[in-house]
Amino acid sequence: MNKFFNPKIYLEGIKKIKVTGIACSIIIIVLNAIVPIIYGIANFRNTISIISADKFAYPMALIMFLAPLFVLNMFSFLNKRNESDFYHAIPYTRICVYVSFMAAILTWIWGIILVSCAVTTLLWQVFPNVQLGFSALWIIPVSYILVTTFIVSIMTFSMMLTGTTFTNLCTAALSMFLTRAVGMMVTSCMSTAVWAFDINYSTGAFFSIDFFLPYAILKMLFMGDVSNLLSQQALYIWTACITVVMLGISGFLYWRRRSEIAGMTATSPVMHHVIRCLITLPFALILTSYLISSAYSRSNIDSTVFILLTVLTLLVYFIYELVSTKSWRKMLRSTPLLLTVVAGCLIFTAGINISYQMIVNDTPDPEDIKSIRIYNDASDNTYEDLTTRYSWISNDEAITIAANGLKKAMESVKDGKRYWNIYDDYQTIDVAFKTAGGRVLGRKVLLKREDAGRLYQLCEAAVTDSSYYSVLPDMSEINDIIVNVQSFENSFPDDKRTVWLVFTEEYKTLTLEQKMLVKTTPMKVPRAYAGSGSEAYIYLSVSGVYNGDYFSSLYTVPDCMPKTQKAIRDLYFNYSNEKEIAEILAIEDSEQVTSIRFTCISSEFGTVWESLDLSVLPQSTQDRLIGEIKAEKPTDGTAENLTEMVFIYMDGDYYESVTVYFTMSRDLLTELMPYGGY
Repeated sequence: MNKFFNPKIYLEGIKKIKVTGIACSIIIIVLNAIVPIIYGIANFRNTISIISADKFAYPMALIMFLAPLFVLNMFSFLNKRNESDFYHAIPYTRICVYVSFMAAILTWIWGIILVSCAVTTLLWQVFPNVQLGFSALWIIPVSYILVTTFIVSIMTFSMMLTGTTFTNLCTAALSMFLTRAVGMMVTSCMSTAVWAFDINYSTGAFFSIDFFLPYAILKMLFMGDVSNLLSQQALYIWTACITVVMLGISGFLYWRRRSEIAGMTATSPVMHHVIRCLITLPFALILTSYLISSAYSRSNIDSTVFILLTVLTLLVYFIYELVSTKSWRKMLRSTPLLLTVVAGCLIFTAGINISYQMIVNDTPDPEDIKSIRIYNDASDNTYEDLTTRYSWISNDEAITIAANGLKKAMESVKDGKRYWNIYDDYQTIDVAFKTAGGRVLGRKVLLKREDAGRLYQLCEAAVTDSSYYSVLPDMSEINDIIVNVQSFENSFPDDKRTVWLVFTEEYKTLTLEQKMLVKTTPMKVPRAYAGSGSEAYIYLSVSGVYNGDYFSSLYTVPDCMPKTQKAIRDLYFNYSNEKEIAEILAIEDSEQVTSIRFTCISSEFGTVWESLDLSVLPQSTQDRLIGEIKAEKPTDGTAENLTEMVFIYMDGDYYESVTVYFTMSRDLLTELMPYGGY
């Protein structure tokens, strides 16, 4: 008999939940396989596009909602007395059964995730016009494996504490969301009471809803925000630690659990009372937060809102008791214990008030400040922002300005004034203060506009031009690269890395003025013909993580970087045109073609983006255009002009399009440009 793990028990666990496993496998794998198939077919004739993590396998999110089913089915015997007696009597240690069953659960779930990712990755490779971004290949499996294991640990913990399905689910929801709910209430109250206090900076975003892996994944899918997953290493570490702790506690509870608990609401009357009060607490805190925010903002309390929140809190408390115990008498007898929830709200209120007093009185003098840093807590930082512009500086004048701005902000807080209503000639700046004692404070300082300008000037002056314009992201810090030329968009990871290496090597040879041109985001190149105010440009979009912060930078590729421009041209020219050219030549009637749109990377004119009017385009020019496309002449990267040409034509009752890439001669480009327009 194995003490900690037994293969027979493990295989029995695999079989025990095979129906759930097979059903979930079919749902997840099939739905994720459909995504690349539909997208690839629908966009087969479009230009190449990047498939980032949010588009890679978004039906995978269903696994987060299906994961609890594996635990409920595996440990369903804990809610049934006869089955519970059987499993508690088998000749294996409790720990052996627990570990073996948990291994079976994770085998099914992890297997579904990995197989689904593998199938999805292979299907994306079928279509030449789409390409996976770097981050999608690792962030999706890692995130879903961790988040499902976290959910499994929470669900298992709840099943060890209670003995009915209803209380299992309620306790699981409580365990998963209570910390986030309290954090949201704390953030809400503190942002109202002390608007100058940046709680997320000071606590590492621990109280933020973003510091919750299931939410971060859903935010990525529905809002396209991948930055939180890419930059929050602390989020992954925290989730992993909580998962390990919860799995350990669950194992201990299973080891100590009595078989008689099956069918009971909790392991003891005290635990039942604790669960009921904790489930009610978030709703009570919503009411408490509303009252606290009204007091600090000096606004009137809406009696309707107050009554509704009060009634909602009472309903949650008594309905849980009634459903879980199925006894009106027990529900009524629990009324005095509602004072426990009230005590929790009072403790919460006291904590907010104490925090308020500590923060508003924590305004260090200039001589107590060692250095300051202007920071931006948004997700649109550039690499240069993180490495130089937002660096710590020790300029005495800047420290004095920031310290005075902090005192002004705290005076406004004490007076209950909101700066956006009172101080029209003031603005706020996010500033971090590092004190002589080593503490770091994240605050919003309130400055007159001229003082704010001076602070920015001093901070920028502290960073020399050579340091700002010399830094570029290292390949190890980059998660994704987009080579973009107006409607062009290529996505070959290996080739893009090659382009980036060429870019970084050539960048080192540039003068300071040329580097400034590259980092003017982005440099816009005027169109090559008169009469249009539109502009086009070539640039590299680079995103990644630097010291835990997400960055996204744009770098122009001007004419002073011919090697990089050639590498980009070569990158696009690798696109296969055989099928597209055959489709163009198969169009029997030239009148079917209604318009032509093209983008050209021109060594002479920069980037040209045109829509051609076929009604005035001479037939000889059309014939020459088709001839050059058919020829597909090789390029040396300088003498020819790389072109994306989109032919739009009528196919029956529908408009269709064919896209080709080729190198256009200078003579043909010059001949076409007078006919361009919109």
